Amino acid sequence: MTNYAGLNLSDKQIKYVARSNARINISDGAIRSGKTLSSLIRWFMYVNDAPKQGELIVTGRTADRKSVV
Repeated sequence: MTNYAGLNLSDKQIKYVARSNARINISDGAIRSGKTLSSLIRWFMYVNDAPKQGELIVTGRTADRKSVV
Protein backbone atom coordinates (compact mmCIF):
# COMPACT_ATOMS: atom_id res chain seq x y z
CA MET A 1 0.00 0.00 0.00
CA THR A 2 1.14 3.51 -0.79
CA ASN A 3 -0.22 6.73 0.60
CA TYR A 4 -1.33 8.78 -2.42
CA ALA A 5 -2.98 12.11 -1.66
CA GLY A 6 -4.00 10.83 1.77
CA LEU A 7 -5.41 7.58 0.35
CA ASN A 8 -3.93 4.13 0.89
CA LEU A 9 -3.73 2.79 -2.66
CA SER A 10 -2.30 -0.54 -3.76
CA ASP A 11 0.44 -0.72 -6.36
CA LYS A 12 -2.11 -1.98 -8.91
CA GLN A 13 -4.39 1.01 -8.24
CA ILE A 14 -1.49 3.44 -8.67
CA LYS A 15 -0.48 1.76 -11.93
CA TYR A 16 -4.06 2.06 -13.20
CA VAL A 17 -4.21 5.77 -12.38
CA ALA A 18 -0.81 6.39 -13.98
CA ARG A 19 -1.39 4.34 -17.15
CA SER A 20 -5.09 4.80 -17.92
CA ASN A 21 -4.71 7.51 -20.54
CA ALA A 22 -6.37 5.77 -23.51
CA ARG A 23 -9.71 6.79 -24.96
CA ILE A 24 -11.24 3.68 -23.37
CA ASN A 25 -9.82 2.23 -20.16
CA ILE A 26 -11.00 -1.07 -18.68
CA SER A 27 -10.34 -2.21 -15.14
CA ASP A 28 -11.04 -5.67 -13.80
CA GLY A 29 -10.55 -7.46 -10.55
CA ALA A 30 -12.20 -8.98 -7.54
CA ILE A 31 -15.05 -7.40 -5.63
CA ARG A 32 -13.76 -4.65 -3.30
CA SER A 33 -10.39 -4.48 -5.07
CA GLY A 34 -10.48 -0.69 -5.44
CA LYS A 35 -11.53 -0.40 -9.09
CA THR A 36 -14.09 2.31 -8.40
CA LEU A 37 -11.73 4.45 -6.33
CA SER A 38 -8.88 4.33 -8.85
CA SER A 39 -11.30 5.02 -11.73
CA LEU A 40 -12.74 8.04 -9.90
CA ILE A 41 -9.28 9.44 -9.20
CA ARG A 42 -8.39 9.09 -12.90
CA TRP A 43 -11.73 10.66 -13.92
CA PHE A 44 -11.15 13.70 -11.70
CA MET A 45 -7.67 14.09 -13.19
CA TYR A 46 -9.18 13.97 -16.70
CA VAL A 47 -11.92 16.48 -15.86
CA ASN A 48 -9.36 18.85 -14.37
CA ASP A 49 -7.43 18.91 -17.68
CA ALA A 50 -10.42 18.65 -20.04
CA PRO A 51 -11.22 21.28 -22.69
CA LYS A 52 -13.50 24.06 -21.48
CA GLN A 53 -16.12 23.30 -24.14
CA GLY A 54 -18.00 20.11 -24.93
CA GLU A 55 -19.51 17.36 -22.91
CA LEU A 56 -17.82 14.78 -20.73
CA ILE A 57 -19.26 11.30 -20.36
CA VAL A 58 -18.40 8.41 -18.06
CA THR A 59 -20.13 5.04 -18.24
CA GLY A 60 -19.90 1.83 -16.30
CA ARG A 61 -21.38 -1.60 -16.11
CA THR A 62 -21.39 -4.34 -13.54
CA ALA A 63 -21.88 -7.92 -14.64
CA ASP A 64 -24.69 -9.71 -12.87
CA ARG A 65 -23.30 -12.90 -11.41
CA LYS A 66 -25.23 -15.56 -9.57
CA SER A 67 -23.52 -16.99 -6.51
CA VAL A 68 -23.81 -20.65 -5.69
CA VAL A 69 -23.26 -21.53 -2.05
